[in-house]
Formats: sequence, structure tokens, C-alpha cells
Amino acid sequence: MQELDETLALSKLDTAVKKQEPFVSYCYAPHHIFKLYDLVMLEEPEYDASKWTMVKPTDDPDWMSKSSVSTAWDNANVHVAWSTSLDDRAPEIARLLQNVKLESADISAWIYAMAVEKKTPANTPGPGFRTTRKKYRNGWASDQPVTGGAA
Repeated sequence: MQELDETLALSKLDTAVKKQEPFVSYCYAPHHIFKLYDLVMLEEPEYDASKWTMVKPTDDPDWMSKSSVSTAWDNANVHVAWSTSLDDRAPEIARLLQNVKLESADISAWIYAMAVEKKTPANTPGPGFRTTRKKYRNGWASDQPVTGGAA
């Protein structure tokens, strides 16, 4: 097991792909590598906190022997937050923020377009960003009542 800087790990992955060699690693999603490469996700047991003890190398030199991780990582949650005063000042915007939901595959594709293809939403012709923007805009702009945002 190696702990590598992300740039170095991505370079090793790229080298392995070019040499058609196997490569096993952890990577969070969304990430552009899921669009850049034809990756296979390994199946692993669902996250179980009772089977997850991770000691960081920076916290203990004996981190490896003190760590035991036998399940998948726990899901990370991303929350959209806004001032509750926005509910009164701009209810349409609060409603839009309340309805924000993003799909990991779309975010990975956006990151790929920006990081690898050096595109921006403003300079990208064709369906790319615009298609997903329209998909999300239609869902986010529903007339559901605002129930309050995060402080």
C-alpha cells in the first residue's frame, strides 16, 4: 500500500493504462478519471462503521498495523446551503437552491471537460454543458414550496 500525492497517483494510472498493465487504487467520485479511462469498480462490502478503523500516517508511525478497513468507504454528502433570509428576500432563488441535485457522472464529465479538454461552459459549443444545464435547470426550477434553507 502506498500513500501518494494525487498528481503522482494519476500519473502512475496513466502510465499503467498506456502499458495495458493492471492498476488498483482508491479514487473519490466525482472525478474526471471516470470519464477519461474505462475503469472497473471493484465490488466491496457496504460501509460498516464497526469494521472501519483508519489511522492516518500523520497521526501514528504505526498506522498500518493499527488500521483495519474491511468495507467500502462511507458515502460523502455534499449540501447546498443558503441564508434562511433568502427565503423572504428571493424565494425563487431559495426554491432553486432547495431543488439542487447533481449526478456524479455529470460532475465527472464536467471536471473532465474543464481539466482535460480545457473547456468552460461559456466556450463549449454543442450539447455538452448545455444539455446537462437544461436537464438540471428543468428539475431545479420546479414550483415546490420553499421549506427553509441552511443557516
